[in-house]
Amino acid sequence: MHRARGTTLCALLVVCSCLMGSAAAQAPPPEDPVHEELRTLRKGLVEAVNAGDLEKLVSFLHRDVVVTWLDGTQSRGHDAVRTYYKSKTEGSGAIVKSFSVDPEVQELSFLYGGDTAIAYGSAVSHFLLRDGRKIDVRGPWTATMVKDGDRWVIAAFHSSVGMFDSPLLRAALRFAYWGIAIAAVIGLLAGIGLPVVVRKLRGEKPTPAA
Repeated sequence: MHRARGTTLCALLVVCSCLMGSAAAQAPPPEDPVHEELRTLRKGLVEAVNAGDLEKLVSFLHRDVVVTWLDGTQSRGHDAVRTYYKSKTEGSGAIVKSFSVDPEVQELSFLYGGDTAIAYGSAVSHFLLRDGRKIDVRGPWTATMVKDGDRWVIAAFHSSVGMFDSPLLRAALRFAYWGIAIAAVIGLLAGIGLPVVVRKLRGEKPTPAA
């Protein structure tokens, strides 16, 4: 009797041990601490963008950073980033009054060699234009981060929008359609209506159709 109980207890211990081993095998590996450092970088960068703080934004960029903006313009280095940013937000030619961004990360960054990481996702950029219009643009982005000394910085950043679903493109097309319509009306008046008006002013009778 005691031997049967002992055998049953041993069997239960073996089963529990197997279950614990299986659970341990299925548990995900611990997260690399680098990911938390990268989250800190992203948080600071987004806060700088949304606050319109250009110098703070630049502080998160590598000195040789390459940025591809939504309009396809590329900027290399801090000075080029400043020049582009100011051309859109300052001076008589500026078109943007303010803007903010809501980024989403697709998954954990890919880590390479402990000093390089690549992240990607999508973002909604909110623009308030100088003429009062508000435009929201959604599109994908990709960022490459590198370890510069004891901190992570952006080495390359690329953002884009869909070619056929961009609100900026739709607005441009609306203006183009209006331009075509106006040109057609002017052409109609110049080719048909204007001569008729001139003949009436001269007192001439319309020429009968053949």
